[in-house]
Amino acid sequence: MKHALITLTETEQRIAKHIGKAREDNNVSHGTKDGKMGNQDSLQANIEAVGAELSVCKYLNVYPDLDLDSWAVADCTFHGYTIDVKWSPRDEADMVAKKKKPSMICDIYVRVCGTMPNYKILGYNSSKELFHDSRKTDLGYGETFFIPRREMRPIEKMKKYKG
Repeated sequence: MKHALITLTETEQRIAKHIGKAREDNNVSHGTKDGKMGNQDSLQANIEAVGAELSVCKYLNVYPDLDLDSWAVADCTFHGYTIDVKWSPRDEADMVAKKKKPSMICDIYVRVCGTMPNYKILGYNSSKELFHDSRKTDLGYGETFFIPRREMRPIEKMKKYKG
């Protein structure tokens, strides 16, 4: 499967660091439990996640949701569809997500791996595909939903996404 390789500019990296730090500060000040799956440093994970989100936005030519005053459901919107970007430092990661309340579920989930400034957009799946009962598993972090990398849709097809 073909992947999209994205390199963030110096300015985009500064934005990712600023927004990632602000999200971390918001989480700490509000006592929000971190939703990460793994033992990575929380601040660094927030920064890298923002970098991954900016990479997807750059690829799709859309503007990211940078609002720090609300707990946004989506990282961005593309042709009216909400998108949640899932980041992993591991190259060739599978699609993994925790189920949320129906009002917190996005239309599309995009998997990105890498570390700043270089990210690889691995693919995407719809929420219907991801949150199907047959995808339920437990990877040691509670109930999660899992789609193997080979079953992700190629990101270049997303530009034609119709649902």
